[in-house]
Amino acid sequence: RVQALAAAHTLLAERGWQEVALDQIVRQQLNLLSSHRIAIEGPEVMVSSFVVQPLALVIQELLINATLHGVLSGAEGTLTIGWVALEDRGGFELTWEEAGGPAPPEIQRPGFGTAITRGMIEKQLRGTVRRNWTETGLIVTINVPTGRDPARPATSA
Repeated sequence: RVQALAAAHTLLAERGWQEVALDQIVRQQLNLLSSHRIAIEGPEVMVSSFVVQPLALVIQELLINATLHGVLSGAEGTLTIGWVALEDRGGFELTWEEAGGPAPPEIQRPGFGTAITRGMIEKQLRGTVRRNWTETGLIVTINVPTGRDPARPATSA
């Protein structure tokens, strides 16, 4: 987690604490894994600087869970990370889809990673997180609203 935050901090510093492409954030967190089983796809979406570190931590948590318990814990299965821009209301929707890995647990109990993910996305970024276990694996959908800092009130023109 500390490495994930440090890497995000470095990325922000390199960009002068300005917006960062979502693709760069995702790829930076996955750079320790060179796997043909991971696909990343999505249009260019620029992410506000205050979103970068919490999002990097969430991606790291999902990656840890996929490596320890999910699709990357065995020799089979794929991980697809994709996103779309939410033009109508700003922000983006990121989908983390694991397929072909081990069977999901019969009882899904939220763990520490789930608490971190919800805290970062729902509380800090005012977004939403949905987890859906299917027959083929886990799908996590994350919505993050427009790049406005939620701690600051909106300004009127």
